[in-house]
Amino acid sequence: MNYDYKAAASFTKIGGKAGGPIYNYLKWKKGMNGDKFYKLPNNHFLVKYGLRRQRTAESLTLLEAAGFLQLDKAAGKSTRVRLLTKIYD
Repeated sequence: MNYDYKAAASFTKIGGKAGGPIYNYLKWKKGMNGDKFYKLPNNHFLVKYGLRRQRTAESLTLLEAAGFLQLDKAAGKSTRVRLLTKIYD
């Protein structure tokens, strides 16, 4: 599987420290299951990257404003995220 370094750098630049891990997780999920909305597991980001859920939520807001992600927010439910960047095989 090819890795898009420009997309990862853009996510990190816009979303801060949490941008890169968010891109990596969504790219992995999209490559395995297709273009869908996915929940981001807080435990994964905390254990592997040391990111709290607040930093992840801030990054998601910034990345959505930049047009990299599409968010599906609902009261009382986890935010679901869809990657809008193209994945090249």
